[in-house]
Amino acid sequence: MLAAFVVLGRAVSDHCDTSTGQVCLPHTPCATGLGPTLCSSGACLCKPGLCPDKDVACKPHARDACDRDTGRTCYVFGCGGAHGPAVCEGRQCKCREGYCTDSTGVCQRRGAEVAPGWGR
Repeated sequence: MLAAFVVLGRAVSDHCDTSTGQVCLPHTPCATGLGPTLCSSGACLCKPGLCPDKDVACKPHARDACDRDTGRTCYVFGCGGAHGPAVCEGRQCKCREGYCTDSTGVCQRRGAEVAPGWGR
């Protein structure tokens, strides 16, 4: 079951922020380049089951995929505890298996994130 809530112009499903960051007018379609979208409260949102990718195009959500990159390097000081359960892989701090980064780059247990990608 896909639950979605609109919070401050953002729609949050059970696994992603569905907002594309684009605006729309009622009864006016969102840009076709965004993929399958709907206009809700002036915001272009991905249709249920879809999430915006890095190019802001709505794509099917891969439940097993998540961002493990904390955005921090580890070749000098290691990963430390401030990033959550992270390990050094190829000089980059990555979340351990079963964890994904939240919007601040801190590792959270998979499924615990409210809205992956907010602020990143």
